Amino acid sequence: MTIDNAAQPFHRLFRTLDGYRWWRPLLALLLAVVYYLVLSIAVALPVLVLAVVTGDVSFADPSQAQTDIENLALIDAASPVSLLLALGSLAVMLPAVHLALLSTGLRPAGVRHSVAFRLRWRWLWLSSLPALVMVAAGIGIPMLIGLALGQDVLDEFTTDPLLFAGCAVIILLLTPFQAAAEEYVFRGFLAQMLGSWVRYAPVAIIVPTALFASLHLYDAAGLASVAIFGFGAAVVVWRTGGLEAGITYHTLNNIAAFLLLATGMYGTTVNESETASDAGEAVMVIVTTLLGTVLWIVWVLWLAKRKGITRLGGRIPVAPAPPVDPGAHDSVIPLDPRG
Repeated sequence: MTIDNAAQPFHRLFRTLDGYRWWRPLLALLLAVVYYLVLSIAVALPVLVLAVVTGDVSFADPSQAQTDIENLALIDAASPVSLLLALGSLAVMLPAVHLALLSTGLRPAGVRHSVAFRLRWRWLWLSSLPALVMVAAGIGIPMLIGLALGQDVLDEFTTDPLLFAGCAVIILLLTPFQAAAEEYVFRGFLAQMLGSWVRYAPVAIIVPTALFASLHLYDAAGLASVAIFGFGAAVVVWRTGGLEAGITYHTLNNIAAFLLLATGMYGTTVNESETASDAGEAVMVIVTTLLGTVLWIVWVLWLAKRKGITRLGGRIPVAPAPPVDPGAHDSVIPLDPRG
């Protein structure tokens, strides 16, 4: 198998690895699924036990137990058990991908981070500013529009303060791992797997984006919003050479969304599939997401250019030093130590 020695964009990094063979990314995908299933079961079992202890699930009535488990599978931001199950079961995709790369010889496993084969922490923190501003705008602007139109934007804070505090701790601790895991799978591993076979970047952007959106149980407006974000994050990864900016945006967006949902001020604490009640609201959701994503992309790419963030890299071999002529010292005139 020919190894690409020239610097490559993020989606082509597998091609620069000494251990790369065309079939290894496919085997890594299969192993990642197996590892994920094992790890997700390891998370689900203790959470299920906790649910029984707390009374969220009762096996006294089998039919009721099934209903309780189905309700537990929904993301209820005001339920610690539901949050632990939902966020924990997604976060384990992180070690699943790492173990799959190690198991199939796609090393160093740091290839999954960026073209530098590591997480570029300084860039990650720098990219958090555009993410923070756009998340705040994405929440605040629709509220201001609703207030201007005389609509009731938010209900009262209905969640018990102590319960909210506990849920907030879980959200703050686990959401970064949940959001990062989705980035590593959809913008990272899947893009690199496809990129190892196909040089054309849009393939590594569009296919994982479509899969990412299809796995969300939302209405048309919600699916469109997820797809827009996924596409934008994939473009940023391609143009900045790593997952850092996408991780910050995804993390801050999800933290803000879960914290607001946990308050009960949306009228519910459950992450419902319906994101728009009518066609007009659906259009507003899609347009807001599109504008926010485009502005975020432009800002991040401008910042990356200004900070000199490289988009190309890989395992580029260092040219060997020229051989030293053994007789070269014969022509050197020794210095007189006396000056």
